[in-house]
Amino acid sequence: MRHRGERPPEASPPASIPDSFAGLRVLDVGAFDGFYSFLAEARGARRVLAIDNEQYVHWVRDRWKVKLEGGEGFDAIHALLGSGIEYQRTDAYALDNMGSASTSSSASASCTESRIHWGYSAFSSAGLPKAAGY
Repeated sequence: MRHRGERPPEASPPASIPDSFAGLRVLDVGAFDGFYSFLAEARGARRVLAIDNEQYVHWVRDRWKVKLEGGEGFDAIHALLGSGIEYQRTDAYALDNMGSASTSSSASASCTESRIHWGYSAFSSAGLPKAAGY
């Protein structure tokens, strides 16, 4: 029990996004408009795969009666930046079912290295602590 005037116990510092992604492969799960994907690319990631199941399309339609195709924001930013990021409309649960035979269209290659999570994005590199379940 803490007494009046006592300082609270020190909390762990919040996780921060690395300044450099040089040589890393990045898997951005739930990418939406790709903020973290584009950030990782700008900071030197050698490969970025962004996935999103685009469920927001149904939410926007039901709430505001606006029909979206999905991925419009990502596509617009991708084009403006001349980005090399790969984007797939898929669910995170489907990652286990993606084969590793085709590294150009598969998230499996990105999932084979250890990773550390920052929000919904997974940044992978050899030497980082292995997250449970990956």
